[in-house]
Amino acid sequence: VVDELQMLEEEYGATYVYLMDPLFMAERKRVIAICEEIQRRGLKIEWGCDANVKTINPELARAMEAGGCVELSLGIESGVQRLLDVVNKRTTLAEVREAVRCIQQHSTIKVEGLFILGLPGETSEESLEAARTKSPDLIVMDVMMPGMHGLAAVSKLRHDPETAKIPIIVISAVARDELEMAAADFQAEFINKGVPPDILVKSIQRRLDQPA
Repeated sequence: VVDELQMLEEEYGATYVYLMDPLFMAERKRVIAICEEIQRRGLKIEWGCDANVKTINPELARAMEAGGCVELSLGIESGVQRLLDVVNKRTTLAEVREAVRCIQQHSTIKVEGLFILGLPGETSEESLEAARTKSPDLIVMDVMMPGMHGLAAVSKLRHDPETAKIPIIVISAVARDELEMAAADFQAEFINKGVPPDILVKSIQRRLDQPA
């Protein structure tokens, strides 16, 4: 992993990489060893990756920040425990809150909360619980069933006192052009809310680069 990061930095001038490996953080010791090796080689490249709330602890958060990590994407999926159980997520909301708190308390890594709107049996009110009390730095919502109440719920979240200051990106499989237009609108909105432009642009671009 570190060899590839070094190659990308030295040969291609890369300054940011997102590690598309859902199991990258499965073993804490390995992640810490990678971060220490990045430091030992003096690499300046920044990176982000997917994370499971069960793997986060203070030591790991500090090590990842020192190793150049600037973004962690947590697959939270829903703010309702019943829905997490329905999709067999095997995590609790208490674990989610603790993971977000741990990252924010022990590092400057930005937390990206990934949610799904339209889970089986989800009600409109439950959609509004998606981001409340979780406090990520950026919310990304994937609409599982386009045309349902999901997009209306996003509008309510933007006007909810508890979530109005948290940037929200909606990812939908409906049409790529709609996504691109939404991303442009959200980008301007989020920068006004104080989200670092470099993190925002990287996050949006990473999704637009994925196949529609």
